[in-house]
Amino acid sequence: MISGNTCKKCGRNLPTNYKYKKCESCRNKRIETAKKVVFGTITVLGTVGSIAVTIFSGGKNKK
Repeated sequence: MISGNTCKKCGRNLPTNYKYKKCESCRNKRIETAKKVVFGTITVLGTVGSIAVTIFSGGKNKK
């Protein structure tokens, strides 16, 4: 079942018919990092957007 296939990142042995170049653990770590980057980007854009609205509206609430 195990052949010469190894994970490109950590060197863990992979099954013969495994279609990815990285093991599940390394793939999951990459996905979690991507999620954090996207969440951080959305947070920054939201903050910048709210500051821009405050600046353009003159800092006053219009009722």
